[in-house]
Amino acid sequence: MKYIFVIADPNFKENSKACTELVSKAYELTNNRDAKVVTILFGDISEEDICEVVKYGSHKVIVCNCKENGGYRYYSNIVNVLCSREQPELVIFPGTIVGKGIASTVATKFGGGLTAECIDIKVDGKERYCFSRAAMNSSMIAQIVCNEDCIQMCTVKLNVFQKTGYQLELGEPEIEYFDCADISENENVLNLIKREKVEQKEQVDLENKQLIFGIGRGVSKEDIDKIKVISKFYNGEYGTTRYLVEEGIMKKNRQVGQSGINVCPKLYIAFGISGASQHMVGLKNTGKIVAVNSDKNAPIFKYADYGIIADSHEIIDCLYKKVIGDII
Repeated sequence: MKYIFVIADPNFKENSKACTELVSKAYELTNNRDAKVVTILFGDISEEDICEVVKYGSHKVIVCNCKENGGYRYYSNIVNVLCSREQPELVIFPGTIVGKGIASTVATKFGGGLTAECIDIKVDGKERYCFSRAAMNSSMIAQIVCNEDCIQMCTVKLNVFQKTGYQLELGEPEIEYFDCADISENENVLNLIKREKVEQKEQVDLENKQLIFGIGRGVSKEDIDKIKVISKFYNGEYGTTRYLVEEGIMKKNRQVGQSGINVCPKLYIAFGISGASQHMVGLKNTGKIVAVNSDKNAPIFKYADYGIIADSHEIIDCLYKKVIGDII
């Protein structure tokens, strides 16, 4: 029997969506193959949490009775033990900060091939896993295959895969409670050399918003301020492209795309965005895309459900006046 491991973020309560997305994809990879999905959960996990991951494709759930707030090395040691015991052929990690830390540590332990920030996983004709990710400064999509006979591993960001329920096909799942009492953290202690005040980050919720306004290089600073007002009025959010982040105009936590955030709103309205592949990868699960651009040949029109060939300023100004009028 072959196994595909899905590793949940230790903070499952806040990252359950990331886990169930990975479970759905893992189950898809078992189609017509003698393979099972095993999900690893950490800490205080309820029956409801277990049912959630089973619903999306887990044949087996291993609940690790471990201490809370352990370092990534501690969780890595738990995964190491389970990987040694079960010898999975593929391990999928969430692209969270802790998830990436666990992935890199486990990959080093087993000498496994680790592909970061995958946007797709497929099984090729030779029964090998093929990982897709952006490469060459996000100008192309690379297909990565590891020819070595070792555990394959990858990390995946939130909103890359869609969730699909499979519970009726699975039958009764297997639940195991794994005792972590003998697992040590074994982490070196670093002396505090310097303490600096950390700037309070702006709270941004692009991953869960149903309406997002996209801001590209074709939008002026004045119009950016207007979009901020418009997005707040409609209970939406605003995101941006890599270019505006690198120019220092917008913050990194609002960057949508391969090197930023993956979003899945019901509606994405793009102002002055050309439509580079790096940006569009972050929109692959979006419901509808409306593109506003003065260049009729802009690549984004190939992806848009609705295209408006016009100066972004005119459309933004009309929306702004409508919003201000309703406020007044």
